[in-house]
Amino acid sequence: MAILAAAGTAMAQSSVNMSGTADVAVGKLRFGKTGMQSNTAVNSHDSYLGFRGVEDLGSGLKTGFIFEQNININSGASDTHTFQRSANLWIGDTWGTVRAGSAYTPSYTAMSAWNLMGRNNNSIAGQTFGAVGGETNYYQNSQLSYKTPNINGLTIEAAYVFKADNKNHSKYDLGFVYASGPLTAGLA
Repeated sequence: MAILAAAGTAMAQSSVNMSGTADVAVGKLRFGKTGMQSNTAVNSHDSYLGFRGVEDLGSGLKTGFIFEQNININSGASDTHTFQRSANLWIGDTWGTVRAGSAYTPSYTAMSAWNLMGRNNNSIAGQTFGAVGGETNYYQNSQLSYKTPNINGLTIEAAYVFKADNKNHSKYDLGFVYASGPLTAGLA
């Protein structure tokens, strides 16, 4: 009994959470008719359903996953690819986090850090400057990234994108975010 009790307390902690956003509006896109809108610039955010899991491996080391899928509220249909928003695995500790799969690009993360509207469909910065990091908009498939821990407000994330998911050209992406008190700045 004592051995079983000790083994039970030594086991890792794990959790899986379901999250998402539902955003539907009545509006009109340029040159379109007024109607129900979902996952467009009329909406604050794309509607999605997501699953996140974390496994505590002990001694501060954790691993996890993120799977997110857009959903069109008008019809209930999902977009053409399963888990096209994010589908990645990560491992991290006090030394930082390594992530592999489809995820936000470091340059988009740096841009959205200082954007007053955050990662919003109708963000002023996004509409004015466009997404940084290439044609991929916000996410990049086949991305392998490393993100530093927060060091006095500064985080740095570097990513490598494999050729297969970037028109047969590998790509590097780098983002710096400084957030301390009322000041937030991003450089990509």
